[in-house]
This record gives sequence, C-alpha cells and structure tokens, in this order.
Amino acid sequence: MKKISVRVEKNSFVFKQYERKINEANLNNTNVINTKNLVFSSEYIEQNSELVSAFLKIIALKNNINEARIDSISISQYALLIISPINVITRITFKENLNLNFEIIEPILKNPNIEFVNCYYMPEFLFNELTKYNNRVVELRNEIFTVSRFMECNSLKTYSDIYYKKKIVIDQPFHMNDMDDINNFLAINNHLEQLHFYSYYRSDFEYLLSKIPVSRVQGLRVYIYQNDMNEEILLKEIPYFKKLEKHYHFRIIIRYSKKYKEKNLLKQVNVQFLKFFLIAIVLSCLIYYVVVKFRTQKEEKHIESLKEEFSDILELEDFETEEEMKDTVEEIKQASAYSVHYQNIYQELLQKNSDTIGWLSIDGTNIAYPVVQSSDNDYYLNHSFDFQYSTFGWIYADYRNMLDMSDKNLIIYGHNVRGTNLMFATLKNLLTDDWFLNTDHMISFDIKGEEHKWQVFSVYTILDTNDYLKTEFGTDYAFMKYLNQEKSRSQVSFDIELKETDHILTLSTCFQDSSKRLVVHAKLVS
Repeated sequence: MKKISVRVEKNSFVFKQYERKINEANLNNTNVINTKNLVFSSEYIEQNSELVSAFLKIIALKNNINEARIDSISISQYALLIISPINVITRITFKENLNLNFEIIEPILKNPNIEFVNCYYMPEFLFNELTKYNNRVVELRNEIFTVSRFMECNSLKTYSDIYYKKKIVIDQPFHMNDMDDINNFLAINNHLEQLHFYSYYRSDFEYLLSKIPVSRVQGLRVYIYQNDMNEEILLKEIPYFKKLEKHYHFRIIIRYSKKYKEKNLLKQVNVQFLKFFLIAIVLSCLIYYVVVKFRTQKEEKHIESLKEEFSDILELEDFETEEEMKDTVEEIKQASAYSVHYQNIYQELLQKNSDTIGWLSIDGTNIAYPVVQSSDNDYYLNHSFDFQYSTFGWIYADYRNMLDMSDKNLIIYGHNVRGTNLMFATLKNLLTDDWFLNTDHMISFDIKGEEHKWQVFSVYTILDTNDYLKTEFGTDYAFMKYLNQEKSRSQVSFDIELKETDHILTLSTCFQDSSKRLVVHAKLVS
C-alpha cells in the first residue's frame, strides 16, 4: 500500500510518495497533519476519491490553487483520480524525467478542465491527441540534439518548440544536414505565421513552399531582406513574387536596406518635387499638430472623467461606523479597516472592468489608478480603463505575472504622457530631491482587495532594454544577482537590505524619448 503526500506550495498541490514510516494502526486510511500537508493511503484514495477531491477542492479555492505537480510517475494514477473533479485545477506538471504513456494521458484527455501539461516527453501520437485534437497546451522538457544550422538558428530544442513555432529564420543556403530537420519541422509545426529570409535563394524558397500545405500557406507573411549581394536578384524577382502572392494569397514583403533606400531616393528627387515635398511636410505637420492637440485635450477630459468616477467610488465605500466594518467581515478576524474598505472598492471597480487587479498610488506624484491585466502586453497600450481606444493607454501589469505572490517580480507599465500629469507622467518625481527628502519612499499597490506596501530601493533611467523585465528566476542566486544589479543602477542611494526571500515591484515607463526607460523597483514590506 502506497502513501501519497499532498502539500500546498504557492498556487500548487504537490503530490509525492510518502516515504516516512507511519504507524498503520493510527493511519486510519488518512493522516491529516494540517491542511497544507496531507497524507493519504492509496487504498483510501481508491475507495473514497470523491470525498478526498471535495476536501482538496475547498483547500484549492481557499488558496487560489490552479496547478498539480506530480513528483513521481508511480503515483500519477492516484493524483489524477483526485484532481479530476477539482475544476479549478487547470495545469499539471510531471516533475520526473520519464516518458508518459497512454495510461497516464487518458485521464487527462477525459478531464475537460486541464489546459496545460508540462512533462519530460510523450509519444508523438499522444502529443497530437492533446494539442491538435483537444486544444491543450503541452510543454516538453527533453531537448533535441542536432547539428542542423536550421534548428540551431531557430532555437528549436524540444518537440513543443517545433510544434508551437510561429516564425522561422533562414540566414544561409540550405545544406544537406538541414533538409531532414526542415521536413520534420514542417510536418510537425501547426502555428507557422512568418518566414524571414536573410539569405534568399529561389530554390530554397520554392522548396519550403512545396512542403507547406496550401491551406497553411494562405495568410503566411514572408519577409525577404535585401543586401548588397542580392540587390539585382530581388529586383528581377518582383514579378515572380507578385505572381506567387496572387496564386497563394499570402504576403511577400521586401525589406530594403538603408543604403539602397538612400541611393534610390536621390535618383528620383528634383527641385520641383522637393518644393512640393517641403510644402506637403509643413502642411502635414500643421494638420498633425492640430489633430494631436485636439485628440490630447479630448483624451485628457476622458481620463479626468474616469478619475472622477473613481473618486465617487472611494467616497461611496467609506464605512460610517467601526461596527459596520466589523459586521461586514465578521469571519475575517485580523482584517484592517483599510483592507476591508479597499475590498469593497475593488469589487466596484471589478464590475466596471473585469481586468481590474488592484490599485496603485504613490505619494508625491499624481499616480492613483486602478491597475488592469490583459492576456498580452499590447491591449492597454492604447485602451483606457473603460475599453475605449486611447493613445494614453492605461496602467497595466505584465501578462506573465501571477497575482498570488508566486512571482518574485511584479511588473507594471504605463505611458509617460508628456505635457500632462496623467498615467506615469509624474513617476519622474521620484528622481527629485523633494520626493526623496519629503516622502516615506513607499508605494501602495493593493492586489485584489488586499493591502500591500512596497518600499523603493532603486530609481534610475536606462537605455531601452528588457533585462530588468524578468518575472521568473531559476535559483535564489539568480534572483539575488538580479536584485544587486537593479540596486546598483539606482541614481539615489536607498539604505534597504535585500534578501532572496523578498518579493519586488517594478514600475516601467518611457523617459524623454522612446530610447530610454525610467524604472522604479520596490520591495514588499507589508
């Protein structure tokens, strides 16, 4: 009889085979150590799986658990039996580096709640069954070892890399050792959208087209990059490209070099054209200025009206008496007045925008906004809180971040709207002596109705880079290396001790122009 341990770790249930000895007389089929560390016998699970599942579902809901991590393949049948009725479990990770067989995959196929599976490897027919026919996302960890330039150039290391790849690059002519890998890639891949030819040869181009099914060629975008070596060839190929576009219903885009553009532009310029061009530029600039000014004023009014609505919500949610507050949260014995107050505010905001995740405010600035999170980092670049198109965008969290504090680094973005005090325009105040000397260096970012305070430990400007936009760190050493790097960049010295157990908040916006970023880092203190 096996004993299976179930532990709660962050947002996951971790299933392990329990090796320590337990007095069988006292086991009573299940030994409840505490709600975060349970031990069940395999016999008890088989006979009482519904009861165990119902009990664990309560724990999952209470702890925002959405993942099951199975430590050993040998206990997977019991873990899968337990999680099957728990509809909030949508992710499964098999930690052992062993292949999965049909016996293990079958209950996953029957469980409609599972959306994501991470494992070492599974046979191709099972991978296809999960992905192509059941729309699950599968991530395989085993690497494919190959000397093919094609595979290396496109970072195709695992079977799932090949299956999900959307863009491939051709940077040199095909060699014999590329052909098999290219054929296998095209046979397996199901998401290809773009081809980038930095080295163009018609034979290679036609070979790829012949291997891609016609139904998948439609809608494909092909980018061909011009250089000194292929200039004459590409000019002769333009009629051929147009013919292909018409036949296959896809796009071929030639990316001309800067040198080529400058050389050919000068050939066409004459005095009359230049005069006309200059007049057109002046008129366009005037029109652009008027349009931008009008749009900016209109969007400023729109944002201000939203902020007035937020103010109304804040006022409406004030508790009249302390007794009213206590009655509202009788079951929460240690809730602060502010957290209860904010929970009501959060619910009001959530009704207006289901993407709402919290509220961000910083003393000494005009930053006081609800924060949203989408499924990507693009939507709220140009949409406001009420889903209206807006060049001002909104304050939003990185789509990769989990909000259960399992991520070490929560990242929030916002536009630096010049000429206004909106969005992250006043974040630059943190670089001033006035802010440093006259504030407590704290940021309030309340997540889903719960109060969180963050203490600033680094403020700096930097040329556009993404090395500070990390949400995951493989080891504590990597995280401490990251913290020390960001602290050393600070333009102001904060006497803050950083530890590997810390959680941090990162704010990012443009600075001066699009080539620079203003970055603020703060650590969670309460």
